[in-house]
Amino acid sequence: MDTLENTGMTNDPMRTQLPLAQSFFRSAGTQKTWRWFVMLAVAVVYAGAYSGEWWVGKDAALYLNLARSLACGDGYMLGGILNAHVPPGFPYLLAGMMHLGLGSFAAINAVMLVMALVALVFGYLTLCQLVHRDWALVLMCFIGCTAEMVQRSGEVLSDLPFMVLVLAALWLYLRGLRLLKPARGGWEFASLLLVAACWVRIVGIPLAAGAAVGLVLSGWNRARWRAIANLLLVLAGLTATLCAFYVRYKSVTDPTAATYSKQLDLIKDASNYLVHPIANLYYASGQLSRLLNGQRLPLAICMLVLVLPIFVAIVKSIRRGAWIGAVAILFYIGALCVVSPKLRTRYLLPISPLILFYLISGWWELGTWIGTRIRRPSLALNAIKLIMAVMLLMNVTLVARLIYQKHRADFSIAQQHGKWRYLQPTAGFLKQQEREGAVLAQQPVSYLADRPGPRLSDRLLASSPSAAELDGILRKLDISFVVIDSSEKPQAFLNALREHLRRAAPPVYTFEQVEVYRVDLHTATSRS
Repeated sequence: MDTLENTGMTNDPMRTQLPLAQSFFRSAGTQKTWRWFVMLAVAVVYAGAYSGEWWVGKDAALYLNLARSLACGDGYMLGGILNAHVPPGFPYLLAGMMHLGLGSFAAINAVMLVMALVALVFGYLTLCQLVHRDWALVLMCFIGCTAEMVQRSGEVLSDLPFMVLVLAALWLYLRGLRLLKPARGGWEFASLLLVAACWVRIVGIPLAAGAAVGLVLSGWNRARWRAIANLLLVLAGLTATLCAFYVRYKSVTDPTAATYSKQLDLIKDASNYLVHPIANLYYASGQLSRLLNGQRLPLAICMLVLVLPIFVAIVKSIRRGAWIGAVAILFYIGALCVVSPKLRTRYLLPISPLILFYLISGWWELGTWIGTRIRRPSLALNAIKLIMAVMLLMNVTLVARLIYQKHRADFSIAQQHGKWRYLQPTAGFLKQQEREGAVLAQQPVSYLADRPGPRLSDRLLASSPSAAELDGILRKLDISFVVIDSSEKPQAFLNALREHLRRAAPPVYTFEQVEVYRVDLHTATSRS
């Protein structure tokens, strides 16, 4: 099949300008050797980063509890309450693994690591549509060796499956634009992948819409009606997804259960963030620094060294007619800055190949502009290689420390500076108890104890109910044990519940900062 390169067209808007359109390596003789070297380096990093132990996390435990409930035939429930807090895509994937006998942490971590490598492959294929394949390989190997990517490859979170779906879709979109005759069904399959990504992460909705709009703008002179049809397909899928989520949200009438209400409240209060979009972008630049450097640099430096070059490259890309990546990033990050008061680093990971591509392109544009004025034409390329080497070195120590931690004998209790030290003892105590009923505790405790409990709404956690209301909530949720971690950020509801239970009976178990109260003892004391 003919491509724009084979037809001799030199004004291809999908390709960036030099140096990314040429090989990263100086001579053709070194290309093959260095390709194998960089791929081997990534393989060694991920082989060393694998661990059969669980990297404990609240979100990870929530996904695991939902997956266990699905695998056991109890439905999409937590503590007997229908869940409407996270999309079902990732929990169903984990439940399928559990059905296949792959429910151990060793098996799940292995699958997550493979997903990370698959994401890197799709990132490479995506960048190959924009830059020379040697540059694509170098950029994706850089992403693969960042502390953020290595960290997520060993966590049970939805970031990696979301990243795989998004990058696979972007690759098919860009590949179709690069071909004079796009493969039949390629764009349509990509559109379905973008819709499927929204069932893994809700934040995929603006990204999917942006990619589809970018496809129409980029393909206007090539495959106009087919691009419009794909935009309509994506919009229909997103509408159906939002309707399904809304129906699920409205079906949860229990005010104590966590739902999408937090996201809905953010959308209702979006005017508060629209008033200060620059401030949100300013904060997001620090997360961008952590994504690429492994650590957060001063925000003013991040804006100058990272955000400004990306903005310059996006503007140049749009002026050349290459819209997909630019619009997808603008829609995605723009939506996050509007509705999210705190942008996390891992939210940027799925689009990290595009972010790095635009960053390098922006450095090239700015470096070339400066180099022509000081008569140093090689300034831009040398500066790019130097800055990439420095950023990679900043990640090396963090990755090495992470690998060392994962192979320590006490990794399961020492991670995050011993924050989760109490998990195993407390879960062991709860598993020995014969009293039935749910356990009101953090999700990691309930998962390890195999006693799933409800996830309370943020509104309830911020309230201070009366004694009678607390008793009513405990009875309604059929709570048998309450686990209070005093080291966590104090929440009004848990503080009130702790004082309420403590007045009736002392805790039945304590371990460092953790107290476990048995609810039936409190009830019996209250009746007497």
